[in-house]
Amino acid sequence: MSSADFEKLIDSYLDGELDAEQVAEFEIYLREDLTRLDQLLRASYIHRCIQNSFESEFAIDVLTLMEGQDDQAAEMLRDMRVLEGGGDDVESLVDLTDVVRRQKLALADSRAKQKRNSKAEKKKTHQMIVIPKSGFYGVVAAIAALVFLVVLPYMQDLVLDVNSKDDVVVAPVMVAEVTGLVDVVYGGGRDDYQRGMKLASHDICFKKGLMRLRFGDGAEVILEGPVNFSLDTVQGGTLKFGRLTSYCPKGAEGFTIRTLDGKVVDLGTEFGVETHGFGVTDVHVFEGRLMTSRFDEMGKPTASLEMALGQTVRINVNTKQMSYEDLSVDHYVREMRRSVDLVDMVAGGDGFGGGKSMGLDPLNGELMNEGPRGLNWNRVGNHAFNRVLISEYIAGIFVPDGRDGEVQIDPSGGVYGGFRETDNKGYSYVWAGGDVPLPNVAGVPQVFDTVVDGVDYGDGDHQMLGINANVGFTFDLKRIAKDQEGMVVKRLSAKCIARYDMFDKHNTGAFSNKASHSMDLLVLVDGKLRFSKMQFNSEDGSFDVSVKLLPSDRYLTFAVTDGGNGNGTDWLLIGDPKIDFVLE
Repeated sequence: MSSADFEKLIDSYLDGELDAEQVAEFEIYLREDLTRLDQLLRASYIHRCIQNSFESEFAIDVLTLMEGQDDQAAEMLRDMRVLEGGGDDVESLVDLTDVVRRQKLALADSRAKQKRNSKAEKKKTHQMIVIPKSGFYGVVAAIAALVFLVVLPYMQDLVLDVNSKDDVVVAPVMVAEVTGLVDVVYGGGRDDYQRGMKLASHDICFKKGLMRLRFGDGAEVILEGPVNFSLDTVQGGTLKFGRLTSYCPKGAEGFTIRTLDGKVVDLGTEFGVETHGFGVTDVHVFEGRLMTSRFDEMGKPTASLEMALGQTVRINVNTKQMSYEDLSVDHYVREMRRSVDLVDMVAGGDGFGGGKSMGLDPLNGELMNEGPRGLNWNRVGNHAFNRVLISEYIAGIFVPDGRDGEVQIDPSGGVYGGFRETDNKGYSYVWAGGDVPLPNVAGVPQVFDTVVDGVDYGDGDHQMLGINANVGFTFDLKRIAKDQEGMVVKRLSAKCIARYDMFDKHNTGAFSNKASHSMDLLVLVDGKLRFSKMQFNSEDGSFDVSVKLLPSDRYLTFAVTDGGNGNGTDWLLIGDPKIDFVLE
């Protein structure tokens, strides 16, 4: 996208001219590069100033500010230099939005001081002291109040300057406790958080990972990086940038999350909040009810909506609107989880390296970095469970054939006797991500289609396995769990779809009989069937795989077989196969 097109898109976004789908696509584009967010923040600031010049008295104050007529204006001009420098981290983006907010508050404060000074000049210089009618006790009370006012500044100095007196100790008020941390990556500032640590009011900033907090009233908050969150009181905090979810048990009603755009007051619920600091905040209710309010230019609530189960509200201070929206909420993290990437493990990794473009040979368990050579694409089974020696996490691989009766599926000797009868043939390898190697058809290179429901699982942050029947492979859950200290296994998840049309990408006509194209997918845990999808093909569309896993489970097996009609064109795409572990 060119710079000019991006600027036009920003204007349309700030003016509220984009529909919900366009807004979602634009925000995804913004999150890919923090410099784009920086540019949007600058534009948002200018946009608000222009709005204020037409809709309020701020225009005169801005002119006064630019002329630098007083000390306050000079200080604010120094703050404005943040706009010139920009920044490429979360803290800089949040500081920028704070500058805008401080400028507006300072302008209002300046106007109020001018009004007070004007009134003071009209008053008489000499004032009479009136003794209260209550007599002697009234005089004593007045004198005591006067003494208190005189002494108060010295008391404040004594409290605030704790380092000047060795015998003065002021204990900070603890507002929350860290109850969990998962893969947190810090980006400067404080980085010594530990589970069980009690925290006073301050800003929490980190780039990646999850942090769970429990506040004094029992409310829990999960912060997801990148995030900047201010711990305010035992009854809430301020989300300046990023995303969080909050669970408020009985007794925590009134717990409040603020953003720069509005606030959310709990009425007994579980909810999510997301803001990027440029005038838009999204709020979603997972359970219960809450009250959501939009702030005006002075940071005061100006409109409110009560929300119920399943509702999403978008607060947009740029357009001065707050409305119910139909937005995806799948990206909110509602539990402290770590996801292990099975594609990376097939590629020889530990589940966190994003490995791609490797394949497992079902005949010997060897890891390959290219497709079969020559005409050797068929993999005739050897009626054996072949150990995968290159990986600690994959126990083995095999070619399933129900004609053998019970087939060994794990290294402990575990078997399964429910496979369909096949011709004991596989095809190619179990391929991890990247471009799936395919043979030429009629001299034309073939392409494996990796897009499912608009998501490209072969690119970006997504992963995929490309598999042709017949093949089975088994993961060692106990070995995988050993690396996830303090966490317990929760579930397997994946998105699947049969692929037939990849051979027709170049209209070769090499394969045309779709009636013969079908397959079975089975997911086994310790030899017991936990999921199955039978005799499906590419015309059936995508489906989700979700299997609950228990800490006592040992071996997890995927098996893909033909539908009883040969394995020609029986390709399966498994998108983002992951095992989730959760922190208790």
